[in-house]
Amino acid sequence: MSSLKARLLISLTVVLALFFGVTGVTLERAFSNSTKASLRDRLQGYAGVLIALSEQSEDGVVRLIDVPPEERFNYSDSGLYARFVSNDGQYGWYSASMAGRDIPFRSGLSRGSSSFERLKINGDDTEDVYGYSIGVTWGGDLGSDSALGYTFSVATDAADTDKLIADFRRILWGWLGAVSLILLAVQGSVLHWSLAPLRRTEKDLDAIKSGDKARLSGAYPKELLGLTENINALIQGNHERLLRYRNTLDNLAHSLKTPLALMRSTVESNSAIDDKTAKAFDEQIERMRSIVDYQLRRAATSGGESISAPVLVSRIAGQILMALEKVHADKAVVTRVLDAHKVKVRMDEADLYELLGNLLDNAFKWCNKRVDVSINVSAPGEVCIVVEDDGPGIPEAMAGRVLQRGARADTSTPGQGIGLSAVSEIISIYQGSITIGRSRFRGAAITLRLPRN
Repeated sequence: MSSLKARLLISLTVVLALFFGVTGVTLERAFSNSTKASLRDRLQGYAGVLIALSEQSEDGVVRLIDVPPEERFNYSDSGLYARFVSNDGQYGWYSASMAGRDIPFRSGLSRGSSSFERLKINGDDTEDVYGYSIGVTWGGDLGSDSALGYTFSVATDAADTDKLIADFRRILWGWLGAVSLILLAVQGSVLHWSLAPLRRTEKDLDAIKSGDKARLSGAYPKELLGLTENINALIQGNHERLLRYRNTLDNLAHSLKTPLALMRSTVESNSAIDDKTAKAFDEQIERMRSIVDYQLRRAATSGGESISAPVLVSRIAGQILMALEKVHADKAVVTRVLDAHKVKVRMDEADLYELLGNLLDNAFKWCNKRVDVSINVSAPGEVCIVVEDDGPGIPEAMAGRVLQRGARADTSTPGQGIGLSAVSEIISIYQGSITIGRSRFRGAAITLRLPRN
């Protein structure tokens, strides 16, 4: 799972669910046990009253000497039942409420033994009772033949107790569910508030990526200070390294161009060198200068840094076209820049100048009267730039070869054959593609595809 907030929310929800689940089960069980214990004590009290109202007669039989004070023992279907029977099964007493009910009470319990259990009335699958039984012995010693044991039993309908437990269960889980939802909402709000600095960091990084900000700024929690400071140091260090690198390359370019210019002037001023040799030297010096320029341009390409500000392609294309129109004023070239969506591409501005400069310079060199630049988004996340002219075009057989350094489609025109190869190098560094085809004007159409972000 990629979302930190989702991970935290799910983890805390699971912990919360386990906590309330265990708490709910524990409270429900405790209430159930407490309710049943209270019921047991009440039934034990009823049994004690019956024992107190019982007396052994002269014939040795135990009988009830008074009417039970609890009226429900005295009429049927009251929900409270009682009996006592001798352990040998010969004598017993049954409350009026037991009329028509066969409750399987315990019998034959020894003196002091008791039981509390849920019982099902024989012949009735819909009604249960909770029953309490206790063993009592009258007369003689406990182990003598004259001792007569009885089991006193009291029962009450289970429905009321079950309803009480069910109502508590419903109320308990209802409140626990409501509290859980409230805590989840609070938990979500707390997480949203706690993760706000991370969201702000993300927005600041997007602003840096889009070129609206140069560094992360503002107050961040101490847990994020190390991250933000390292990111700012990385951005600053990257800019400084790139600037030093390009300054060094500029110095190198000037250092190499000066000896080359000196060599050329020496050859031109030396009358002892014939014209053929001087021309050969001049060609090689020019070739060396072109190679130095090409390699320096290639090394200086930034390579599509993610923190580069996006550049409006049509602006760069327009500036280059204005310059070329002045250089080739004698051709009176008609130019157009078609960019209906104001497309931007994330690359170094100098690299884009180099890219479009080479393409448009070639287009002006080979066109008759027309050069068009079309810019659009060909697919999600991809920018398509098409440079078209109305010149002779590039033969299909030469399309792949002209992208190689030093290769030229027409050797009769001055040039070193490195313009399109430089474009190809820059395109590959930015993980784009270049294709060569025929334009709408039957000339050359160079199509560039670059990642938009």
